[in-house]
Amino acid sequence: MCRTGERAVVASCGPHHGEEGCLSGWRGSGTIFFSWCNLRCVFCQNWDISQKGIGREVAPAELAAMMLALQADGCHNINFVSPSHVVAQILAAVEIAARQGLTLPLVYNTGGYDSMEALALLDGVIDIYMPDMKYGDAGLTDQYRPCYRAEEYPQLDRPLSRDEYGTALAAAARHGLRRFEPRCRPPRRALP
Repeated sequence: MCRTGERAVVASCGPHHGEEGCLSGWRGSGTIFFSWCNLRCVFCQNWDISQKGIGREVAPAELAAMMLALQADGCHNINFVSPSHVVAQILAAVEIAARQGLTLPLVYNTGGYDSMEALALLDGVIDIYMPDMKYGDAGLTDQYRPCYRAEEYPQLDRPLSRDEYGTALAAAARHGLRRFEPRCRPPRRALP
C-alpha cells in the first residue's frame, strides 16, 4: 500500500523551525521526512512526497548518519516525519546511530494510524509521540489547508472555520487531551 521496499525513501533531512515550539526550540527539530505514505489522503499538503515518492532510497547506515549529522548540527531532537510505514528501517538505523553516539530524544511524528504491533516495537525507543488528529471528527486542525486533489471533494475543499476549530478544541479538552510544553530538556537515554 505504501509502495516502500526494503529501504526507506527520504525526501529531506535537516533542522526544521516550523514544528511546535517545544520541539523546534532555538536550533530546530532535526526532521527526516519519509517519502510515500500508507494513508493516501486526497488533501495532503505534502502530496509530492506522500503520493509521488519524491526522494531517494537510503540504507540503514545512511539513515543513521543523517541522525548523527542532525545531532552534530545542534538540533534538539530527531523528528521522524510520516514514519508509520518504515518502522523496521528506523529501528535498524537507530541501533546503528545509538552505537555511534546518538543521544538526542526521538520524535515519532505520525499520521496517527499505526498498528499496535509497530507501537510495541517502538516502546522504549521513541521518546515523544506526536500523532496528527486528522480523522477524529469532521473538524481537522487549525492548520488544515486543502491541497492535492481536495477540490474534487467539496467537503474537504475549504479551511476550517473558527467555530469548527473551537469545537475541536473543546472535544479534545473533554477527553483530557492538552498541549504539553516541557520546561526543560528531556533526559538523555542511556545507551546499552
